[in-house]
Amino acid sequence: MECPICHESEESIVHCLVECPAAQICWNKVGIGTGVPTAAGFSSWFEACFKQLNDNRQDLLAANCWAIWGARNDKVWNQKNVVASKVVSSAISYLEQWKIAQVFGLETTLSGLSKDDGAEQWRLPPLNSVKINVDEAIFCISKRIRPWLGCER
Repeated sequence: MECPICHESEESIVHCLVECPAAQICWNKVGIGTGVPTAAGFSSWFEACFKQLNDNRQDLLAANCWAIWGARNDKVWNQKNVVASKVVSSAISYLEQWKIAQVFGLETTLSGLSKDDGAEQWRLPPLNSVKINVDEAIFCISKRIRPWLGCER
């Protein structure tokens, strides 16, 4: 499938999140990762970038991936154009909100979860390990399942 944003390359995770010209602009705006080779794939690129960054920049790396993916989905499903400044602003805003929630131990009221209801809660993985988060959606129109894989330190 062709990249829905640049129409210049086959869509892949590494293309969507790193190599696409629109993604490159987003990375250049935050000064992360555009000089790191992508030939070995997204996971290797992410790990190489991650190792070069301090904690705050590592958080921004993950948030920017999330925002670029969200912008890609907005283009595919809502025909919204990708604007790099808005993508980066969204990543920074999301990251700031997440950090505030961590400081104050906030739990979103939208989740329907409470602390003692027995539902599984996300936990930070142990130091020097990688946690893989998987999300999946079924789209009724195309009857296709679209997986998404994310990494956390």
